[in-house]
This record gives sequence, C-alpha cells and structure tokens, in this order.
Amino acid sequence: MDSQTLISQVREMQACDWKNSDLWSETQDELVQIAAHLEQCPACREAFDAQEYPEATLIEFEPRLANSPISDWICDLPGISPDTYQIQGYEVIEKLATTYGTGAHAPVPKGWGGHRVKIVRID
Repeated sequence: MDSQTLISQVREMQACDWKNSDLWSETQDELVQIAAHLEQCPACREAFDAQEYPEATLIEFEPRLANSPISDWICDLPGISPDTYQIQGYEVIEKLATTYGTGAHAPVPKGWGGHRVKIVRID
C-alpha cells in the first residue's frame, strides 16, 4: 500500500461514514489523522511509500497501527504549530539545506566564516 492508496481508501470510508467497516473507531480516527497529514506532508508521504507495505486494504493494515503510536506515522502531531523565535543578529538569509554525509548542509556567505550562526528549520 502506498500513501495515495491509504489516503483514497480513508476518504472513501469517511464518505460513507465508515459503514460496513470492521475497523475499531480508534483505528478509524488514527487513519483519518494519518491520511490528513500525508496529504499535506511530502516528506512523510515519501517515507511511507519507501516502506512498500504489502497490505492492500485498511483492515489488513490495522495490525501495523495497533503496534505503534501515531507519532511513528506522522512527523508532527495535529495541533502542534511551529515555534516562534526572536533572534538578535546582523543578517538573515534563507537557504535550502541539502543532505551531506550523515547530516545536512546549508551554505552561508564566506564572510560568515569564523562567526557564530543560528539555524532555524522553517518547514
């Protein structure tokens, strides 16, 4: 099952108010949260799809949900918004961090070498 399949199956079941569903109501609620998050988060969709889950239906997928907290399925719990920071500094730039070895790298101007910097992830 890929992320788009999960999303579409959840939306179909929601449209008919989960009639004839053998899923527990708690599982239904989790699936709705996961599907809503996957629709909005490309990184979580990519991670989900990379798992290549063999299940074809939501009922087959239910045991996976039962054995893990919802935080294993989505990067941020619903209702949590980004923190706000007030930072005193001299310059602000926005760069895209790229993977580098086992971490990531965000290039800054050469003149910043030897100076302290603060990095804030904004998405």
